Amino acid sequence: MNRVALNVRSCFPDLDSLIGTLKAVFRKAPSRIRIWLDAVKYCSENIESVKELVNTFKLTDAHCIRKAQKLLEDTNIIGNLSFIDAHYTFLSKSIEDLQQAGASLSQILQILDNVEEKINLVGEDVGLPHQIKICFRYLKNEFGSNEVSFTCSTWTS
Repeated sequence: MNRVALNVRSCFPDLDSLIGTLKAVFRKAPSRIRIWLDAVKYCSENIESVKELVNTFKLTDAHCIRKAQKLLEDTNIIGNLSFIDAHYTFLSKSIEDLQQAGASLSQILQILDNVEEKINLVGEDVGLPHQIKICFRYLKNEFGSNEVSFTCSTWTS
C-alpha cells in the first residue's frame, strides 16, 4: 500500500516539492502529519490559511519560504493538490488500517478490495490511474510474498 501511495507522490513532483518545502518552513512546529498524503490533505483543506501564513513571512527569512510562496502561486500545483485530496488521500487511512496488529486476513483483503474499488473510480483521462492500477494489481497479486520489492514505474511501460 505504501508503494501505491509513493507512486501517486512520484507522479506529482511539483506538489511533492511544495509539501517538502512547507515541511521545511514549519519543521520546528509540532505536527501530526505523518505521511505525505496527510500533508496533501491538510494543505488542500486549509490552502487559503496556509497561503496567508506563508505570505506573512519575509522573503529574506529563508530560501524555503521564498520557494513555498512561489509554489503556492502555481495554479497547476493547487489543482494537483485538490486532485490528490479528492482521489488518493484515503490511502493514508488504508495504510494505517493495514498496519494494525491483529487484523485478520479477511479484514486485510477487504481493505485491499476497498482500495481497488476507489482507485478504479478515478477517470482514465488523467493518465495517473492506469499507472496506479497496474501497480496495485501487482501488489494485490503478490500479497503475502516476501519478494514484493519493486517500483511501480517498472510495470507502466
